[in-house]
Amino acid sequence: MTRVKLGLAIMALVFFAAGMRTGLDWQRWVAIGLLAVAVVLRYVERMQQR
Repeated sequence: MTRVKLGLAIMALVFFAAGMRTGLDWQRWVAIGLLAVAVVLRYVERMQQR
């Protein structure tokens, strides 16, 4: 699960950098979405441990 979260965070960084470089808003929104999924997975994992 840690690898999945790390992969999502890295993909978010790549999409965000590409969005800033090209000026395409949709790439930045994809990056925000990927980062949000990674954060949600962090809390889902904690909830499952209880």
